[in-house]
Amino acid sequence: MATSPPIENFLREFGKVESAAESAAEPAADPASEPERSGPALGPEHKPRSIQELGIRQSVLEDLTLKTLYLTGTVSALELGRKLGLGYEVMEDIVARLRAEMFCQVTGMTGNIPLICVSDRGRARATDLLAQNSYTGAAPVSLESYVAQTRKQSVQKMAIHAEAVRRAFSHLVIDNDLLERFGTALNSGSPVLLYGPAGVGKTTIAEVLARAQADDAVWIPYAVETDGQIITPITKFYVAPMQMKANNGVLIIDDLGRQRIRPEELINRWIVPLDRRIDFLTLSGGKKIEIPFEAMIVFASNKEPKDLVDPAFLRRIQTKIRVGSATPEQFAEIFRRVAGEKQVEYDPDIPHLLARYLQDTMKQELRPCYPRDIINQVCWSARYEGKKPYIDRAALLRAIEAYFADQSL
Repeated sequence: MATSPPIENFLREFGKVESAAESAAEPAADPASEPERSGPALGPEHKPRSIQELGIRQSVLEDLTLKTLYLTGTVSALELGRKLGLGYEVMEDIVARLRAEMFCQVTGMTGNIPLICVSDRGRARATDLLAQNSYTGAAPVSLESYVAQTRKQSVQKMAIHAEAVRRAFSHLVIDNDLLERFGTALNSGSPVLLYGPAGVGKTTIAEVLARAQADDAVWIPYAVETDGQIITPITKFYVAPMQMKANNGVLIIDDLGRQRIRPEELINRWIVPLDRRIDFLTLSGGKKIEIPFEAMIVFASNKEPKDLVDPAFLRRIQTKIRVGSATPEQFAEIFRRVAGEKQVEYDPDIPHLLARYLQDTMKQELRPCYPRDIINQVCWSARYEGKKPYIDRAALLRAIEAYFADQSL
């Protein structure tokens, strides 16, 4: 999934920009009627000044503050607010409530800012809370706020232009026709099927499609709260499933057709929620919560589409792109780039000699993976022999024999 800069980048000046936990929930809108996504400017705009405006249960905020205070030690209310990503007015209210319960106490002042530490009673309470839920750190956003922000950042609202696509794929040798198809697919936000023989770069392309979205940054909360439960991208809590982590980015399903379940089942699992733009999570008590599904899915497979699923299923994948072999010129350019990257010198005719061998002797397509794999063989052999790698006809022959088993020049 393409990710945005962490929210702490926007919290450098405390009190001027609040964390995502302080964004007010906004009603979701139809993606087709919304303006295109343009990055962090679409982030939380509202800066709540009270607990009520946060949309988070008061008890959740108090428990999180107490756990953080217990683990931090004596700290100013201002610094405690920084750790939780909450404004000073909100922190004053929470600290006042904890003091009223005798969970913390003021030990001094830094200017006009109180220094706070946990009390004995608070220490016992914090220990119990950490045993139940060890999450500490920035306050979570409410589920409603998360849904609203995710809808606002939908992949269907992205506008990715030709220059961004060319820049993302600049390290690969790809013709303009394919680049145009990739660009169109990215702007659709709909599922994409990349298919073709093994070794032509489908997985690499899928990963680059995700990076092509990187210029269009999104806001990602540290955690999401619903009914007192916290969902995070990390362990020891409710761990967000991969489709939730992929929201506003790309979800890659690689090697379609090689899983234990039938391709129809796998595609149906993702296409149906994507059609509805929603999915469901089940909490430990059996309660189901509805979450937005705003990810672009990229399927990659070595099989032809007709061999994967029936036409009815194929129609649900709007974009299908065949990734084929390289031309002799592209093959030579890939060889040149890989050799340059690995600082390996070679006889001038080596790329063309390898290409002819593959096509004429082995009757194979010129797969883009071959230059790197062959050059790796040469480098490994040179390392064993303790010399600088150089590719001449003899070195190429040894590499081919090692890579292609009983084939030879």
